[in-house]
Amino acid sequence: MCFWIDLWTWFFFLSLALFAGMSITVWIGGLFNIRTLLRNLRDRRR
Repeated sequence: MCFWIDLWTWFFFLSLALFAGMSITVWIGGLFNIRTLLRNLRDRRR
């Protein structure tokens, strides 16, 4: 029984870490996309 508890504990924390890493990656990519979008809109208005 202890094996299954350890397995699911490791699986949970690994999944949590992967989700956090993916969230940060998407967040940073979104910031760059928004910055590019705003720059393009500013240049187009000129």
